[in-house]
Amino acid sequence: MTLTATDGSDITIDGLTGSGTTLGSLAATDLASTLGITDTDSDGTETFSVADALTISDGQEATFDVNGTTVTLSNDTGADVGYTAAELADAINDALIDDGNYDVEASLDDETGALTLTSRTTGEKATATIDNLTGSLDGTNDFALSDLGLTTTTASATGTATEAETTGSDIVVGSDASDTITLTIQSLTSSDLGISELDVSSQEGAEEALAVLDTAIDTVSNARAEMGATMSRFEFRSAQIDTSIENLEAAESAISDVDIASEQASLSASSVKVQAAVAAAAQANQMPQNLLSLLQ
Repeated sequence: MTLTATDGSDITIDGLTGSGTTLGSLAATDLASTLGITDTDSDGTETFSVADALTISDGQEATFDVNGTTVTLSNDTGADVGYTAAELADAINDALIDDGNYDVEASLDDETGALTLTSRTTGEKATATIDNLTGSLDGTNDFALSDLGLTTTTASATGTATEAETTGSDIVVGSDASDTITLTIQSLTSSDLGISELDVSSQEGAEEALAVLDTAIDTVSNARAEMGATMSRFEFRSAQIDTSIENLEAAESAISDVDIASEQASLSASSVKVQAAVAAAAQANQMPQNLLSLLQ
């Protein structure tokens, strides 16, 4: 049996009452036999505390940026303060909302309970970046990505990459099979744009709606720009193909429309010239023999 707190808070089992025909009056010892839980407290109460994601010592402050929004974790209570993953997600979301940044949202993974950053933007332009870490949690070591449960060798972590399904097709636009243009059409439904469940009945909902609508407008504009660029590429290649066709037809016409009579006359003239040159060369070669005959 597993008890899970959806908000990440502690789970407490107490108030054991009732009786059974074989168990008798329920008591703290029945946590093991009846519920399968081993009690470690002396008051008959079993409390499961959620492990802190990070702890800030008194007087310390640490900050980091999430997609350009600064999240501040500070402690001036006089004692160490622990943040669970749920509390850390709440702190990130509060900072994002205060900054009017609704591009990314922090939550906990349903299976692992790990801190998760989800971008409203889809496709290759979707990013969730954590950078600009400053301060210290304990006053000794610098605040690092490892304190947030992240392991990376770069200054920002963009999570895991998932290959997205696409409706793209490769269109051959040249004489080579590899000479192609990929045609893709991005889905721009209200659900994909994240505007299908907007609620403007409250001030916070209206502020979120304005930010999300701005993001949706940017997404639509980018999609239209990409489609326009693809259309321009097709038009350019179409013009190139038309030019190639025109040049081929002109070459074919130059070959098929040749004047046979004129070319035959030119060939005959060239042959006569060649024969005259050969005769002149023969006469020139004969002159030294004539001179030798005179000497004899």
